[in-house]
Amino acid sequence: MPGGRADAGVSFRNLHDVSVDQGDGTLVLHTSTGRWAVPTAEAALVCEVVKDRKTRWEHRIEAAVDRERRRYQDMVRSLAQTRATASTRDHSMSVTVDADGITTDIELTDRVRDRDPQAISADLMACIGRARAAVREQVQDIVLERYTAPGAPRGLDSAAIDRLAV
Repeated sequence: MPGGRADAGVSFRNLHDVSVDQGDGTLVLHTSTGRWAVPTAEAALVCEVVKDRKTRWEHRIEAAVDRERRRYQDMVRSLAQTRATASTRDHSMSVTVDADGITTDIELTDRVRDRDPQAISADLMACIGRARAAVREQVQDIVLERYTAPGAPRGLDSAAIDRLAV
């Protein structure tokens, strides 16, 4: 394509194949919406250039998908390891929750033996609430880091991240 440009307004995403019509020598674009003949000088050369550009575009897309997949898997691993623990002031009780806010551990010391069961229950519920709030912040930080870091996918703002809270 010396000195020229072949632009038929077709995205590489929609371009399935490129060929040269042997009958009249026109460039043929095989797209999602049909087969399009594009008259151009040096159709064979243009065909090879378009195929090469599409191949390079496909490689860039595959690399981007692989990067995104790795980043997503890293985030999932981080979330799977996320925990938060909250304790009473006297450290007689503590509760640990996972990233989903599910209680994974409750520890009680001997100091709770003589306490009123209702007070124990209230303290445990308060610990669960504080642990969930703490893990929610950790989850938001992990998600925020993923979606705001350089090269991160677009489309998730801080309001959407807040809605992801546990």
